Amino acid sequence: MIVADQKPLEEIIERVKDNRKILVAGCNECVTVCEAGGRKEVGVLASALRLYFANQGQDVAVGEITLERQCDREYVQEAREQVEAHEVVVSLACGVGCQFMAEEYSTTPCLPGVNTKFMGGKVDRGIWAERCQGCGACVLADTG
Repeated sequence: MIVADQKPLEEIIERVKDNRKILVAGCNECVTVCEAGGRKEVGVLASALRLYFANQGQDVAVGEITLERQCDREYVQEAREQVEAHEVVVSLACGVGCQFMAEEYSTTPCLPGVNTKFMGGKVDRGIWAERCQGCGACVLADTG
């Protein structure tokens, strides 16, 4: 599983602050399991952005969508209507999902809302252990 952490709110705000129509896009796969980018996290981030902009006296629309997978073009294409109705997308998927969104919707900037950390597994609730670097030269048969 790909493990990620959500970027700090301040960093996300800095990236989107000049837009008036923001879409927060989650992914219902790995980042849901590690509690960084699923439906719940999309709702929390969207609410935080709405609150921030309201406190600034700015009229900003923040939409929400959670795709089954952002690393699968079939699911990414299902978001067309919502993506095209916004000025910018904040992707709460891993780097692969964010890139697929950016490639599919090249006229709408897609910004990463998480930091992809590694491939690993859950040791305990909220505790993840790296198990693979994705190096392409696996030696686990030799090292165990």
